[in-house]
Amino acid sequence: MDQFAAMRAFVKVVETGGFSEASRQLDLAVSSVTRQVNSLEAMLNTQLLNRSTRSITLTPQGRQYYEKVVRILQDVEEANACVMESEDIPRGLLKVSMPVAFGRLHVAPILPDSAAISRSQTGTAIERWLSQFGRGRARYGNSHWQSRALWCHPDCS
Repeated sequence: MDQFAAMRAFVKVVETGGFSEASRQLDLAVSSVTRQVNSLEAMLNTQLLNRSTRSITLTPQGRQYYEKVVRILQDVEEANACVMESEDIPRGLLKVSMPVAFGRLHVAPILPDSAAISRSQTGTAIERWLSQFGRGRARYGNSHWQSRALWCHPDCS
């Protein structure tokens, strides 16, 4: 069990008041969030949440744990931010929407350099995203759009 992930899930469940909204905000399956919180409770050998079909409330132990975990997670975020701010390298997810012709002519030629920077700093996020680019489809009203790959890093599968 990733204890930090379980702690984040627990805090998000408390803040949102439920597993469904917490899972949406964490971009995880409801079952995954439930499993993380259950694992946390099993590890601590105590019940942190009172669950009913309509609500979730903190137990007294859960309230104490929540207050401490919120501070711990804030400290971790602050520590990460201090390190990240000291480097002058762009980070995060970049989503771009453009005509395919423009992308192939103007954006694709610069992607290999961007991916090299991304790979050295944040792993393979840009390659994973680009490898999925050709598989996605979108629908708006009666219109259908299909995404097309502009470029893919040689390590893409």
